[in-house]
Amino acid sequence: MANGTKYALLLLPTIAPRDEDQSVRQLAPDIITWRGTLLDIIDKAEVQHWKEWLGEIEWREMTHEQRFVLAFMASERAEVIDAESEQLRAKAMVAWYATLLVAPVRPFHGVCRAIGGQAHAVSPEARLLSIKQAGQIGTVERPLYASTSTFTKVMPWREPDPWFEHWCDWIRTLDQISMGTLPQILDVALFAFRMALCRNRLEFSIPEFVRTAECILGVPKNGGARVFTERALRIAPQLAHHWYVGGRDPEDRIRAVYQHRSNCVHGKVPFLELDAKGEAGKDEAAQLEYLAESLARACLQVAFRSTGKFPEFASREILEDAWANGRFP
Repeated sequence: MANGTKYALLLLPTIAPRDEDQSVRQLAPDIITWRGTLLDIIDKAEVQHWKEWLGEIEWREMTHEQRFVLAFMASERAEVIDAESEQLRAKAMVAWYATLLVAPVRPFHGVCRAIGGQAHAVSPEARLLSIKQAGQIGTVERPLYASTSTFTKVMPWREPDPWFEHWCDWIRTLDQISMGTLPQILDVALFAFRMALCRNRLEFSIPEFVRTAECILGVPKNGGARVFTERALRIAPQLAHHWYVGGRDPEDRIRAVYQHRSNCVHGKVPFLELDAKGEAGKDEAAQLEYLAESLARACLQVAFRSTGKFPEFASREILEDAWANGRFP
């Protein structure tokens, strides 16, 4: 082995304590995950240094129980921040994107952080020596629908939710993809989805969700809401029967999402009108938010599961032709 071990650690909010595996899990040869606190894994002699390096406020925020994802490598320059460090951070970020792609019943939200430095060891348990890098990845906002009674009163809280296994599976899937060489259209789609989840106003989140979907649906210039809706239901037919947004007229609801996007990007504020309707309007807005998010996520999931079809995303013209001639999906 080289002289030391270099690490990149993601700190992710916990999602569902009752259903979340707390043990150390090997996600890849060089990625592990578990739930715990920073104080459990920092060399005790280094705690004061960490507190001073991070600052009192950030230290407090980072030392409550969280989910950790640790990527590591042997290094001859373990104490130095260099290209290896960036490579490790990119490796760990796979878990961040997997978190966005998986959809636990209890909505995921909170601040996500990344730190890096040198480790004493990663097995049989992680032990971190130094911290050389630290920063926030993003803050996923709590969605509107999570605060509505229409959602929470029928939400199957007590049903088994295998989100953790799905999350591990997505990490393994994305770990096989070079995220730095994604077709540009898919890179934009993923970035738009990430931005949408970090927005706290529907006027900004829903247009980004629709942009995400359109990057995969390849709607031609004259296709509009009709083609968008047809292709959305081909990609995500399960939404037509979903426990929260399914039921009557799923086509009308998807068209409404598409129209709201158009209104928002042209300077209108459609959700003010819904807000004026009281609880019924809030519920309608929340359902549109959930539908837009779910459709965007489903589009990304289909695209990332279809790595053999990545060449179809080489340009917008190729993607539209692939849809027109049955090469995608």
